[in-house]
Amino acid sequence: MQRSVTELVEKGLSLTRAANVLGMHHATVHRWKDADKDFADAIRQAESKFILKMTETVSEHAKNDWRAAVELLARRFPGEYSKPENRLA
Repeated sequence: MQRSVTELVEKGLSLTRAANVLGMHHATVHRWKDADKDFADAIRQAESKFILKMTETVSEHAKNDWRAAVELLARRFPGEYSKPENRLA
C-alpha cells in the first residue's frame, strides 16, 4: 500500500489526497511517514520528482510564452522577480 501512496504523490497528490483515493484515513499514512524513514524518504523523492516534472513543463512553455518564464522566476526567486506587493517583508 505504501508503494501506491508513493506513486500517487509522484503524480502530484498530497499524502491526504493519496490516502483518500486509496480509501485510507489520512492519519494512517502520516503515521507511516513518521515511523518509517524509508517511506518518508520515498515520499520526499516522489514529491521532488513531481516538482521537477512540473518545472520542466513550465520551462518548456516559457520558450514560447514569456508569461510562463516570468511566473517561474517570480516563484523561484520571489525577492528578485515577484511584484513588490507580493513579497514577504
